[in-house]
Amino acid sequence: MKHIYLIDFENVADDGLTGFSELASTDEVDLFYTEKANRIKVDFVDSLLSAESRARLTFIKVSSGNQALDLQLATFLGGRIEQNRSGEIEYIIVSKDKGFQHVVSFWKNRLPEIRIRIQKNLLPEQEPAETAEPVSAVPAEPAEQPVRKPAAKRRQQSQPAQEKSVPVQDEQAQKAAAANERARLNTQIQSILSKAKYDTAIISYVASFAVRKLGEPYAKKGIYQGIIKQYGQKQGLEIYNLIKKEIK
Repeated sequence: MKHIYLIDFENVADDGLTGFSELASTDEVDLFYTEKANRIKVDFVDSLLSAESRARLTFIKVSSGNQALDLQLATFLGGRIEQNRSGEIEYIIVSKDKGFQHVVSFWKNRLPEIRIRIQKNLLPEQEPAETAEPVSAVPAEPAEQPVRKPAAKRRQQSQPAQEKSVPVQDEQAQKAAAANERARLNTQIQSILSKAKYDTAIISYVASFAVRKLGEPYAKKGIYQGIIKQYGQKQGLEIYNLIKKEIK
């Protein structure tokens, strides 16, 4: 997957470029700066240019002012997203400014299939690994008891069973149904956690993580393990118990 990084250099300075050498050659880095923060050490620039990954690095100078850089970065991000809505690109805002969480929430509500997040530098995000066995120190989710169905009567040999014809959905209809389900799950999780008085960062992460895992093999188990790993046994289990009925 291709990654596009948008760096709020005024906020993170040189530290925001940590991890540049680990990026793939297909990745893109857009560094936003103003006249108030436009200095990078020469040796640091040299190390960036000599990095083996040679991800594309673009410097974008914008006007300064109260939150001017943030607004211009968000506008630029919107343009990039409108150019590509396939979900094959992940957008990462590199900043410590929590105000960008509103930008993430806006796009998650509008286009749940868009991958977008915030981090403090360019180091790859460590996502919880999915395994067939439960993660150590994390209790397995209680297995749901199968519903017993009454035994069907044997059909007489003279009356063979008739096969039911099931209409096959075309690819476009399947994609639309999947998108609707992601949108529903995103909205429901945000609503449930908001009513439970969780802060915006937790609400956004859990909704985004659950939507991203939806449709994968063992999705429910992966969501459970990921939340426990992110927030610990006690809080993670509380969060999961609130949203698990919405995960289908």
